[in-house]
Amino acid sequence: MVRKSLLLFSFSALTGGLFAQDAKLNLFGDSNAKGPTIVTASQEANFDSQNHVAVFVGNVQVQDPQFSMTCDKLTVQLNKDEGGMKQANADGNVFIVSVKKSPTGGPDEKSTGKGDSAIYTTSDGRIALYGSPQIQQGGNTHISTEASTKMFLYKDGRLKTEGGSRTILQATSKDEKAPK
Repeated sequence: MVRKSLLLFSFSALTGGLFAQDAKLNLFGDSNAKGPTIVTASQEANFDSQNHVAVFVGNVQVQDPQFSMTCDKLTVQLNKDEGGMKQANADGNVFIVSVKKSPTGGPDEKSTGKGDSAIYTTSDGRIALYGSPQIQQGGNTHISTEASTKMFLYKDGRLKTEGGSRTILQATSKDEKAPK
């Protein structure tokens, strides 16, 4: 029997507004978006308050006002004393999508990141993508050429890659849509 779990909570309250950040790095989403985050898991959800860990398993879907993510398993480690999130580990078929609203009313900019796993740490505010990672922002795409390549995204807009990669820079006019 397959059990489907649904968790509704205010991600901003849980993370202390962690995903609110500099608009330069679109994969972190629109920091002005407010509202709850919904996490669904098709197999199970485990909450261990003694060890401050929540684990979601099976077709995990995260819907947040700032981003959406899918993965096979999500493990959230919470801070013991001050509350909020310490780290989130997404494993298996990780796909992150965010849409940045145009301040001028033009087309929205979609950004995606994917890999075999991802780790978000609050101490340095970065997302690390592992296992053949790929990032696309607008018309620009950064692709690993080796499975062992690691990509690190920082809230201030920096991207660091360790290992082989290829970057495709494509100018898009206001009337053109970025390739999919």
